[in-house]
Amino acid sequence: MRETRIRAAYLLPRDLYRYANGCSRPCRGGLRWYRAQDYLWQGTPFLIGRTMLQPTLYIGGSDDAVVEFARPYADKLEKSVPNLWNKTSAE
Repeated sequence: MRETRIRAAYLLPRDLYRYANGCSRPCRGGLRWYRAQDYLWQGTPFLIGRTMLQPTLYIGGSDDAVVEFARPYADKLEKSVPNLWNKTSAE
């Protein structure tokens, strides 16, 4: 594939550099979220036993390791999310 050197007029060189630089660093935000879960739960004790009343769509990826890890909770999702519209897996 040939490299394209055309840049959109709204994308300034400094912005392009910033985005490219950001993409070159490892992304650890998602992993940090799971590491901090115990700490985060301590700050939300008022949510224990609550139900989510908003209409909800749950989509899990078939190759997503987190979906497999959370399967026991996802299988019982209807209990805590009474307005669950649908539960599906994306291939």
